[in-house]
Amino acid sequence: MKLRKFNFLFIFIISILFIQGCRKYDDGPILSFLSKKARVVGKWHTGLWLVDKQEETLMIDTNRRAEFSKDWKYHYHEYNPMSKEVKDMVGTWAFRDEKGQLLLGLPTGNNNSMNYELWDILMLKNKELWLELIVYGFPNSTIYEWRLRLD
Repeated sequence: MKLRKFNFLFIFIISILFIQGCRKYDDGPILSFLSKKARVVGKWHTGLWLVDKQEETLMIDTNRRAEFSKDWKYHYHEYNPMSKEVKDMVGTWAFRDEKGQLLLGLPTGNNNSMNYELWDILMLKNKELWLELIVYGFPNSTIYEWRLRLD
């Protein structure tokens, strides 16, 4: 009887370690019944914006929103209450690097060209999406972290 309990406990611990090691995103859920695409699709608002790991409240004040649709359309909305400027753009989105990154494309306004940014997915839960973008420069690079919450 003790051997049976030991075997069950051993298999349980190995299973937990295996599942933990198979997580796609470091801060993501251990197990999800929704596909990654199903978790991304929806209307999102900015919960937190970080620049070089420091909270940037000005960006939250701009009311930045994103909507990802099933047909790979990306709707971006930004409203700045100080300047009263509104940005509404429609572009595309796609997964990259085995669904570890989001490629977001928005029109530049010049000759129907698109500007693309490749964001690393830090966390993808049913109601939370954390993205990170590193803009490389000399002598310093800038790290942006965009934490989104499902509306």
